[in-house]
Amino acid sequence: NLIHQDASEIFRNIPPNLEEMILSDNNIQGKFPDPFPSFNNIRHFNVANNSITGPLPDFSRATSRMRELDLSSQRQTENGGMTGTISPDFSRLDDLSVLNLAFNNLTSFPSDLGSLQKLKILNLSSNSFSQTIPSELGNLDALETLDLSLNTLTGLIPKSFSSFVDRSNTLVYLRGDNKNLSEPAPLMLCFLSDFDYGDDDEMCPPERNALKVFYESAKGQEWTNDKGWLHPYESHCNWHGINCSSSSETINLTLSNNGLSGTISKDL
Repeated sequence: NLIHQDASEIFRNIPPNLEEMILSDNNIQGKFPDPFPSFNNIRHFNVANNSITGPLPDFSRATSRMRELDLSSQRQTENGGMTGTISPDFSRLDDLSVLNLAFNNLTSFPSDLGSLQKLKILNLSSNSFSQTIPSELGNLDALETLDLSLNTLTGLIPKSFSSFVDRSNTLVYLRGDNKNLSEPAPLMLCFLSDFDYGDDDEMCPPERNALKVFYESAKGQEWTNDKGWLHPYESHCNWHGINCSSSSETINLTLSNNGLSGTISKDL
C-alpha cells in the first residue's frame, strides 16, 4: 500500500481487541508512541519495510500474547531505522515464535532472549551490535533459524551452539561484518549442515573435522589417553598424539598402545 503517516499517530488509534496487524511495505515514518498502547489480544504484528525510527518499544508491556513480531527493514537511510537496545523484558513474551528486527540500527540484545522456548526464528542481522554472543541463545530448543550476520560481533561463538547439531534442521548465520569473532568455531557446530561458516577453513579447520570423525570411528572415548581431543576450541595440534607443522598441518599421528579399536575413517 501507500500509507504515508507518522507512526505515533497510527498506533494510538488501533482497536484494542485487534489480533493481527500487517502494515508492511508502506511509508510509515517517525517514532512509535511512548508509552506504546496496550493491545491485549495482538498475535501478529508486522510493520516491516517502512521508515520507523527511534527506540524499540517494550512490547511485553503492551501484550503478553505476541507470537510473531516483524519490525525489520526500517533503515531506509544510513542513519535510519530503530535505535537503542532490545529490552530484557522481551523474554516475557512467552508465546513468541518469530522475532525479526533485521536491518535496523539497534546496538544491544540481551541474554534473556535465550529463555523464549517457543522461538523458531530469531533474525537480528544487519544492525549495529558490537557485543559478544550470549551463550544462552544455545538454549533455544525450538529454534529453526538464527541470523546474527552483518553485525560487528566479538569474542568466541558460544559452545552452547553445538546443541543445534542434535536438531540438524537449525540454520545459523553469522557471516558478514562479524570479522572480530574469534577463531575457531566450536568443533561440533562445524558439523551443522546449515552453519554458514562451516566451509571456512579458519573457523572450521578441515583437518580438525577429519580428526573428530576419526576419534569417533576409533572409539576415542575408550582410549587410554585422549587428552585434548574434541575440545570445542583448542587447536587439533594440541591434541594428544598429534604433531603439526608451523602452518598447523598434521604431519604425524602417534597413538600406539592407546586402546584404539573400531575402524579407520576414510575422512582421515
